[in-house]
Amino acid sequence: RFYYSGKIPVSFYIRSGMFDIREAVPVLPVLQDLKPAGKGSINVSGKGDLSEPSSILWNGDVTLAGVTVRPWEHAAPLQGLTGKAIFRGQSMATSLLKGRLGESSVQGNLKINDMGHPDVICQFNTNQIQAKDLGLQHPEGDVSLYAVKGQVGIGNKRYHVDHLSFVLGQSGFNLSGDISDEAVTKVTVVLSSPFMNSDDLFRLVALKYPVKATKPSPDLELNAALNIDDGKFHDVDFKKLYAEMSLHRGVLDVGTLEVDVFDGQFKSKGKVTLNPDGRNHYETSLSINRMSLEKIQNYLELGDRTITGHLSLTGDLSMTGGSAAEMKQSASGIFDVRAEKGV
Repeated sequence: RFYYSGKIPVSFYIRSGMFDIREAVPVLPVLQDLKPAGKGSINVSGKGDLSEPSSILWNGDVTLAGVTVRPWEHAAPLQGLTGKAIFRGQSMATSLLKGRLGESSVQGNLKINDMGHPDVICQFNTNQIQAKDLGLQHPEGDVSLYAVKGQVGIGNKRYHVDHLSFVLGQSGFNLSGDISDEAVTKVTVVLSSPFMNSDDLFRLVALKYPVKATKPSPDLELNAALNIDDGKFHDVDFKKLYAEMSLHRGVLDVGTLEVDVFDGQFKSKGKVTLNPDGRNHYETSLSINRMSLEKIQNYLELGDRTITGHLSLTGDLSMTGGSAAEMKQSASGIFDVRAEKGV
């Protein structure tokens, strides 16, 4: 049923039984990019100019029953959504929505603060989600994320991650940042972890969206900060890792890298020039302060006699290559080495 006052601005009231949710797109253009399907019912009133749907003030709710939407281009369909969308003036908020994203069960709620500028705020959680259901691919097969919880804002080709926490392998990650999906993809991200295994980090950063053969990869500008309390790099334990880096026009600039390892501290800064053939060029300045010679000896399995004391080192290093052998052969640098109280 549809009643209106016959004046401009129009006052109207809509109530329906179950209907195809796609029929609501002309009235609620915010739904268009989500490509909705499924059933819903409406019980709302409104006031405004029908020729300008974004200006209408709403009051009431829409009930969803088995609705499917496409959250973004590469993601699997979000299916079986049940719950209510509640409208108040120019804002909208949902009750707890439950559904399936591909093979993964998810739940959460959505909020739009201004229907005239429909940025969607999504809060969600799931016990487990497959990376492929998010549209992400890994060269060695699928990756599962566990204990996923977060809040993401989506609008005008921009994604704002207010907070996102998840577990991958042995590692727990907390992520926040911004992504703009334009001609140049700009990413600003802060990644922290109470414990991180480097193998898990490498699996995470290897996740990528598929690139269509007819569509060139967009240029990427990256600014990132990494803050790890405790971790393991292969079989080396470390603490208090902090790094800042940026990627611009094929050059990865590491502004700072600091980490406590072998009871001492390692610091470095430098840059990596990324080449299409994979033979990247590395330049770095580094320092080692009072690392335990005994722990270095045990890790490298050097001899039977125990070496005690501390190692300190400063220097510059450059190398080029696409493999460890190439980099070792091309490496050159100058170092000042000092051993303290060694036996």
